[in-house]
Amino acid sequence: LTRDSEDVVIRVIHEGLLAWESGKSRHALDAALIREMGILKKGLPVLDTIVTITPLLGILGTVVGIIGSFQSLGGGTVGDPKAVTSGIGEALITTAFGLGIAIMSVVPLNWFWNRDEQITEQIEALWSRVEVMLA
Repeated sequence: LTRDSEDVVIRVIHEGLLAWESGKSRHALDAALIREMGILKKGLPVLDTIVTITPLLGILGTVVGIIGSFQSLGGGTVGDPKAVTSGIGEALITTAFGLGIAIMSVVPLNWFWNRDEQITEQIEALWSRVEVMLA
């Protein structure tokens, strides 16, 4: 029943049943769980990096925009006010984009992390029941 399943929980239980049948220890189930969770978490480091780096890029844009504003003031004389406001506008836009991307990315990141934790708990609970049935 478990051999050709597409469900990750069933695939891990299948590995555990095969290990049980051949007299191997619970380590075979743990190895199957680690392998499957590695597949499930494949893209999460990229998403985590996006969540981490985009606010930093926004802050970098803020610093560059403010530097541009100060350079337009040049030597203590007030230059073109449009140049100053343009630099401040650039600073605010980059901050907003950096924060916006991070905020939009953190929701799916947390959803995937939570899903992976739920799958792990589901596998462990189901395997405990299977062990009791087989004992």
